[in-house]
Amino acid sequence: DRRARQPGLAALMDTAEYRTLCARFPDWGPLLEECLKGMIADVKAFASPEYVVKNGRIGYELENGLSFTATYGYKTMFAHFQEHEAHRISEAARDARVGLIIKCGSFSYAELPQAYKCILGLTGTLETMSQPEKRVLEDTYAIKKNTYMPSVYGQSQLQFAPESQQCVMIEPSHSYFSALRSEINRRLVGASHAQRAVLVFFASQAQLQDFHNAPEMVDLCDTVRTMTKETSAQEKDTVVRQAVIPGSVTLLTREYGYGTDFMCFDDRLISAGGVHVIQTFLSDCLSEEIHIKGRTARQGDIGSYSMVLKEDELQRFSITPTAVEDIRENGQYYSALHEHRQAFFEELYPKTVHLAGEMCTDHMQSMKFVDHLLQNNNPAVLQFLVAHQQSPVKDANDSA
Repeated sequence: DRRARQPGLAALMDTAEYRTLCARFPDWGPLLEECLKGMIADVKAFASPEYVVKNGRIGYELENGLSFTATYGYKTMFAHFQEHEAHRISEAARDARVGLIIKCGSFSYAELPQAYKCILGLTGTLETMSQPEKRVLEDTYAIKKNTYMPSVYGQSQLQFAPESQQCVMIEPSHSYFSALRSEINRRLVGASHAQRAVLVFFASQAQLQDFHNAPEMVDLCDTVRTMTKETSAQEKDTVVRQAVIPGSVTLLTREYGYGTDFMCFDDRLISAGGVHVIQTFLSDCLSEEIHIKGRTARQGDIGSYSMVLKEDELQRFSITPTAVEDIRENGQYYSALHEHRQAFFEELYPKTVHLAGEMCTDHMQSMKFVDHLLQNNNPAVLQFLVAHQQSPVKDANDSA
């Protein structure tokens, strides 16, 4: 195994290439040494975590699906070298990953607002915030004044019957894809049997792909459009425009429930009932759901929304099979789901706040690092960077 025969740190530091690099950056020797230690550690284990090569790109399986943007330090760089030698990726793809990886601290979005004397915010989900979230706004960020303004487009034309089984469906795993496909077919037909457009939102790319490749979608797999975080900006613009064409079906991951503007300018589509949105998962917080609903019935137009949920995925909200039966018997679909969600959120939120607090020290140190950068305080910058490059290779006598 070539990885077992790699030279150690001392030998690499004695190479002409390394000495040339140190001569080019004479004041940064300790940092370059730490980077080299990181390479030595990662070259021995670049196959872990496992990766896949698809269409000339290296991807990693994450919780929400295959990602081609995730990186694991120098492991990803050496994986590109390996796959280029195997003729599975291009030279350009390999070279794009070559470079020094320098960790520059940790910054907390929760702490950044504290640097400003005045904070103004605009949101469409202020009314949906939980009491714990509102307390954080008031106590931590001193945001004590809220102003609610009605939409300039008047009352929303969104059609959603929350306690109707026609709008909130809870399905067992074995028949879930069939139920979801049936809901797509039903919602494609609008007023006077004219065609509508349907957007289907999934919690992850993996779940989207599972449905896209299911037998229930075999007749649509060549025409249905998909949009995930791997979709390029150019492709995204095309999919967004085509998603509001009558008869179109588009599968999307949850991140496109925020801010993506599916504007409908087709009078035929509006007359048929507008765009229909299907959400295939219960959001952890209500604000995300509000945003996903907002992909239809925009700017005074008509639109509709429904949920098709998989029964076993609701157990993370403590919604047991018995609770599902009670929901069906009582006919209180959405209100019961939301009650469980609120309890789930309020249980986890203190942990989120605690985690944000733990990051405060790292954030403040990183902000001092930024100040040192702006002041051209190179000794302090170097000290910080060296301290933040971690590697199991300890000294120049440690071999790979």
